[in-house]
Amino acid sequence: MIVGEGELVPKPEIEKEDEINELERKVDGENDGEASKGKVVLRDPNETVPRQGMGFVNLHEVQEFYTEYAHSVGFATKIRGTWKKGPLVTKCILSCSREGKCDENRQRKYIRSSNTTRCGCPAQISARLFDDGVWYLTKVHLDHNHVVSPSKVKFFRSKKGANNRLKRKLGLNGQPEDPGAQSALVVSEVMNKLKLEEGDAEAIRQYFMNQRKQNYNFFQSTDIDNQGCLRHVFWADARAKAAYQYYGDVISFDATSLVKKSNVPFVSFVGVNNHGESVVLGCGLLSDDTVDSYEWLFTAWLTCMAGRPPHAIITTQCPSIQAAVAKVFPPTRIKQRLYLSHLMKEVPKKLGAYKAHEEIVWTMKNIVYDSMTTDEFEHLWREMIEKFSLQQNVWLQSLFDIRGKWIPVFLKDTFWAGISEGSEVLGPFSDGSVNLKTPLKQFISQFDVALAKKYENESLADYNSFHKEQDLVSNLPYEKEMRKFYTTNMFVKFQDEVKNMVNCRVKRLELNGPVSRYEVRDRRIHDGTRAVVRNFEVWFHASEFQVQCICRSFEFRGILCCHAMAVLDFNDVPQLPSQYISHRWRKDFKHLCSQERSSMDFGGLSSCGPTECHDYIYMFCHRIAELGSRSERHYKKALSGLKTLEEDLLAGDDVHDIVPLL
Repeated sequence: MIVGEGELVPKPEIEKEDEINELERKVDGENDGEASKGKVVLRDPNETVPRQGMGFVNLHEVQEFYTEYAHSVGFATKIRGTWKKGPLVTKCILSCSREGKCDENRQRKYIRSSNTTRCGCPAQISARLFDDGVWYLTKVHLDHNHVVSPSKVKFFRSKKGANNRLKRKLGLNGQPEDPGAQSALVVSEVMNKLKLEEGDAEAIRQYFMNQRKQNYNFFQSTDIDNQGCLRHVFWADARAKAAYQYYGDVISFDATSLVKKSNVPFVSFVGVNNHGESVVLGCGLLSDDTVDSYEWLFTAWLTCMAGRPPHAIITTQCPSIQAAVAKVFPPTRIKQRLYLSHLMKEVPKKLGAYKAHEEIVWTMKNIVYDSMTTDEFEHLWREMIEKFSLQQNVWLQSLFDIRGKWIPVFLKDTFWAGISEGSEVLGPFSDGSVNLKTPLKQFISQFDVALAKKYENESLADYNSFHKEQDLVSNLPYEKEMRKFYTTNMFVKFQDEVKNMVNCRVKRLELNGPVSRYEVRDRRIHDGTRAVVRNFEVWFHASEFQVQCICRSFEFRGILCCHAMAVLDFNDVPQLPSQYISHRWRKDFKHLCSQERSSMDFGGLSSCGPTECHDYIYMFCHRIAELGSRSERHYKKALSGLKTLEEDLLAGDDVHDIVPLL
């Protein structure tokens, strides 16, 4: 693409005169021996990395070469500018698409809801047309000031398609088939307790076999009874196991389809990634919903995850699940919570027989969601029981007895990865991409496609978070600061709190040395007309820059609330204290996890076994891959180091039969 007539031609970037003269002398010297034959010296077709002095037939070839190089490294390109002598284009600068800076004031004025990708990246090449008719690269700068990744090429605007060679190189065609891969599952079409229909067993077998071909670290487990009948199946692919290394702090377990007797008795373990989206951490098929079945499943999942339990788990109130969780995940080791939304959906059904059921439901919701302290909740609950004569309601009494497992005010001091009040998603495919009412063989196919889509969406979210910036909604320095750290989705949630600061009025109640207590009056408009006012207590420690709101938003979901920020702003704190920048929602969360694990003492095979060793090494390799994709220099250094490491490992007597990969 060349700047056409009538288009604005930018002022050229002046190159050093001695560099141009030296290049001209070099070109003249190389061409002296060929001039009489009418030939010119062009680049070696095998060269793939730009260098000063490369020659090209025309400008289109320069663009094509640089674009292909950019896609192999992992960045998008743009035309920085072209310059003419008369009608003839004689110079062109091609750069990384993230070159330049964005005027934030101008952006906010003219663009309401857009992102910018520019960050002043210096990577670019400059090409000039010389007298011999050849385009030569006169300036080459390969290093970037941001992360680059070949796996994100498919998201670039300039990447309209890829040739077969690039597709193979970037892995866009999937993994090659392994003819030696063995069947991962053999089941009987007749003897099974999963009630498999015709073709179901073969669909499961083919799915597992394909998974084994595609990734070495695929895990599966089956349960067969004494009569040889298949009862249960569990599986987790390599990505699920890798994701658990990052997002294994809080998981939810969904067995809705099994409890509701759907055609597919599907169960799943679900985590939350650093974008606040669900990520699959393992799946299963169970023949029944007994304690023994769930206990087998939880044990299989825990074995798959190298015996490392989560910090917290969210489940339904099903008695069988509760009993199995207590056996496999002792309450002394992890926190357990029930799905709040699942319980609240039962309230109208359970209380529908009362004459004042609508008022009871409304009162109960206010008590559950609005109680500030445990004492306040218990007081208001007893008032409700007395007012509506509910003393004999066994169901309500049972809920009160387990209030510590589902009432938000009892749980707000624990981090629950943003699975907040009333917004839980029971399953990983709640968007309807998978239909649990279809036959199992159709479900397997839908599941595979939906899972691939989830991975694709996460990769796209990673790319957008690193390469695009969300518009600011205020002049508050906290907002601009957090934009640098948080993923796009989580930054939007942080912005919601920034917007709500306009509803807050701060009043200091008492001062005791460096510690002060405040009342923050939060006035919100509901339903367009109704004003709701609530008062929140906030404590602030001036010397330690510590702030804590009674709502515990930061502790519960990792996002500092508007009340706490209002108090910080009231005390003229210029920057958000670092302890309130949650690592869990950062763009570079995976990198931080890798660094944290690398600092831990690791016992090796003798103490942890081969599975944990594999996962531990994988963390380091992922970090190296990210670092090695930042620039050509990083890439070469990483590849060289890996080749050396591979040679050292292959030098051992016990691995002499392994074929080198690099």
